[in-house]
Amino acid sequence: MINSRQNAIMPVVYDLPYVPPSSYRKNRSASISGSYCLCGNKLKCLLGLILTTIVGIALVIALAFIITSINNDELTNYNSTIDANNTSDSNITTITTGVAPPNSGCYFGGDFVNLVNGNYRRIDQLQVGDRIWSLANDGQTLIEDEMILMMHAESNSSISFYTFMTFDGHFLSLTGTHYIAVIDTDLNKTIYIQASKVTNKHQLIMPNRTVKINKIIQSFRTGFYSPLTTTGNLLVNNISTSVYVASYGVSPEILHRVFTPIRIYYYLMRWLFGNNYNPFESNITYGLHPLPAFLKANETTIRFLYNIEKNMILIIIMTLTMYLGQ
Repeated sequence: MINSRQNAIMPVVYDLPYVPPSSYRKNRSASISGSYCLCGNKLKCLLGLILTTIVGIALVIALAFIITSINNDELTNYNSTIDANNTSDSNITTITTGVAPPNSGCYFGGDFVNLVNGNYRRIDQLQVGDRIWSLANDGQTLIEDEMILMMHAESNSSISFYTFMTFDGHFLSLTGTHYIAVIDTDLNKTIYIQASKVTNKHQLIMPNRTVKINKIIQSFRTGFYSPLTTTGNLLVNNISTSVYVASYGVSPEILHRVFTPIRIYYYLMRWLFGNNYNPFESNITYGLHPLPAFLKANETTIRFLYNIEKNMILIIIMTLTMYLGQ
């Protein structure tokens, strides 16, 4: 049995380079965009960028309508099932503990994240807008991050966790399908794999260092949560993780791109209405948020749209090249 109080981490001061979120997003976007420029013609790339921007704006507007629509529903089918299971007799007080679906991917609610102000907070107490620390993929650069959405929260449900314990006393609990960054000692590089596939041959990534795994314990624990951050990463108990899961069968990098319209919508609404505004309105404290529920229900369509968006610039460049070459 793991004592959740052992998860407490005192506020720490990191002796690492600091990258503000705006610079990180700029550098990341520049890196991704640069890989698409194949023609070397600034005019063609500019036209492609303009058309892609128009498509992106259209996606954000569509997302706004989707969010407004799903937030108008007071109950989703998922939450209706939970309410039915938790109905109790008037003379009996009960607490129902459910079992989560096996493909759920989340954090243990009792684990901690470090806030930018120097304090720390349990994952089950995170709120939209909380400023938190994440670690860049290089493992050496801290990123000032932000929690933008609690996608899933189940305080009374039990689920199988993989708890990784290091030789120096750190530990972290993740569900089996949750992605985590590890050092593959055979390949000598950082990879993202599901928690269920981590072995003692892998090393966990902490700020400016890596740590060896002493033991891995699989056990059922109660309470799991799935926060979404702007970077797609999260530093939990001082160990670097991804916020994404393998439920969709794609890599964390692809999932991060799929969630781009959500991040754009979040920043736009906060810019228009202030930092205290919750762009997604529904503040889920139990159950699946309507937005990820919508994504799951329309996975095939979203995959199709993503493939179009992924190749949009290349398609535009090829079309313009053929047109201008005539």
